[in-house]
Amino acid sequence: ILRAAGLAAVRAQAATLGIEDRWLLGRDTRLWVEGGVVHREEPFYSFTTTGLHAGVERRFTRRLRVRGTYLWSASDSFDVDAELRPDVGRELSQFSRTAGLAFEYRFDSRDDVYLPVRGTLAETRVFWSTPELGATLEYVELEANVSHHVDFGAGGVLALNGFAGTRNPYGRTDDLPIQDRYFLGGVSSVRAYDQDELSPTDAFGNGVGGLTAVQGTIEWRRKIVGILYGAVFSDAGVVSLDPFSTDGAFGWGYGAGLRLHTPVGPVRLDAAYNPGSLHAAKKRFQVFFAFGFSF
Repeated sequence: ILRAAGLAAVRAQAATLGIEDRWLLGRDTRLWVEGGVVHREEPFYSFTTTGLHAGVERRFTRRLRVRGTYLWSASDSFDVDAELRPDVGRELSQFSRTAGLAFEYRFDSRDDVYLPVRGTLAETRVFWSTPELGATLEYVELEANVSHHVDFGAGGVLALNGFAGTRNPYGRTDDLPIQDRYFLGGVSSVRAYDQDELSPTDAFGNGVGGLTAVQGTIEWRRKIVGILYGAVFSDAGVVSLDPFSTDGAFGWGYGAGLRLHTPVGPVRLDAAYNPGSLHAAKKRFQVFFAFGFSF
């Protein structure tokens, strides 16, 4: 299977090309190689990344899959507004190259990928970036993401989600550049903040990102009429400058939205309010229009 994709938006452009085989090692094993380039303008910086990855995925049951991947990417950041304090780390703007092995576990019992009303999605990932495999950055990344949906009947669904991730530099790497750090906030994150605005900040209020991010969401979805649904939700998250730490920029918010369940997936409109700290945000009220659920 040959795949090619392109993206052209106001703040992002991307192109990818890949090839996939589902028969060489049997119908339950998938092999692939994919490469591409992406340029994106974030609120506090811009970056260009060229990447290549190759891997194998084994399906053990209909719900359980395990994947091993070699990942390589070269990234350069520019127009960086944020600065770390001199006693925290080196400059955030720099060229970086990550390369290493990733192992991923995925369990998916949801009844539908696009419009789930019951079931669980659980994913874990371990990534090791090392110079022995072509990197300039040495770090270990650990991530876990869990979503659970409960069907209450008559069009009512309780949706829960939790995410935690940390990147631990070691060896000759004492910190990570801004394009390799965690940020929260945006259409599929803590929605009371705009893109990347839930973050530790510098002395001028610019987001600097962090090495650990934790977030959670609870959302109640209910049918209104026909394919129109409503939702109320609350999101919370924290971004820390340090690995394996939750001592950092904490934020939360609540809101409501509308969902239109179309044959190709949901279209949603969300409005959220931030009653707590602004951190890198400029306003307390956010409105998002998007395709697909946030989880």
